[in-house]
Formats: sequence, C-alpha cells, structure tokens
Amino acid sequence: MIFSFRYSYIVLCVGIAAVFFWFGIDKFFHPAYWLDAWVPAWAVSGAATFGVTGTQFIYVNGILEVLIGLSLISGVFVRLFSALGVILLIAVLFVIGLNEIAVRDFGLIGGLLAVFLWPDRR
Repeated sequence: MIFSFRYSYIVLCVGIAAVFFWFGIDKFFHPAYWLDAWVPAWAVSGAATFGVTGTQFIYVNGILEVLIGLSLISGVFVRLFSALGVILLIAVLFVIGLNEIAVRDFGLIGGLLAVFLWPDRR
C-alpha cells in the first residue's frame, strides 16, 4: 500500500515545497545576499523602471516562492502554482544562465511539471 500514486504525489509535493519554502523564507532574512549574489544589474535597473527597488524585487520573489510551497502542501490551486513555479524557474534560468544552480532548477522544473500533469487527485 505504501507504493501508491497517492503517497508518491504527497512525497513529491512535500519535497518540492521544502525547497521553495527554504529559498523563499531565506529571501526575507538575507535580501542583500540574494540581490548581490544572484540578481544581475540589468534586472535591478529593469525593475527600477517600474518603481521597484532591488530589495522589493527579492521580497516579491520570496513571497511567490512561499506561496508555491504553501500551495503544494495545502493542495489549493496546485496546478496554478506549479505552472507559476515552472515559469519562475525558467525566468531564473534566463537571468542567471546555465551554471551549477541550473541543475537544481531543471530538477525542480521536472518535479513541478509532474505535479502539474498529475492525473485528477480526487
């Protein structure tokens, strides 16, 4: 009974949610690190054209990541937030390029696509 689609789905969602919670919450505690280490200057200046500071950009990203994690744990709007997670991670790949972080993001994209495409959960 432990080898079922139901438990597989739960483990998949909890595992992905843990990653999104970790990185999303960390953005509130260390926004300067995220801004200095991972966000290129052109992205900060692009956000500034909309009146958004770099720190606000990091906070919005953190909020989105926490919401993705909450959705995966709660089961509410899972398809919507898994799709938003895929879009977010593709944007991250575009912004930071292909590097060692991209390997993690490819795995998360695959997991989120599996959640998005999972058969009806009723």
